[in-house]
Amino acid sequence: MAAHLGAPRQIPRAPLEHLAYEDLIPLFFTEVPTPGVSSRTGGRNKVNELDLESMTLTVVDFGDPEPTDVAVARNGHVYWTCASAGVIVEATPIAGSK
Repeated sequence: MAAHLGAPRQIPRAPLEHLAYEDLIPLFFTEVPTPGVSSRTGGRNKVNELDLESMTLTVVDFGDPEPTDVAVARNGHVYWTCASAGVIVEATPIAGSK
């Protein structure tokens, strides 16, 4: 599917055997190659969105010290937890982006 990812992690919304292909578009997951390290101090952790139809990978967030447990609300807002800070984070859309 996607190559050259840094320590990818993903929590499905339901057991994979119960998901239809359509339920996985898009797929949100984290890459945590530098757990506990923010981008200000050299961290390379990301929250990503992968469109399985086009195989387009979009970085939703870069710099969180330890993003985990991505969830998408019914309104499309993306949330994740930061394991090192113990907080829930909401993605902030960039003006003019999708």
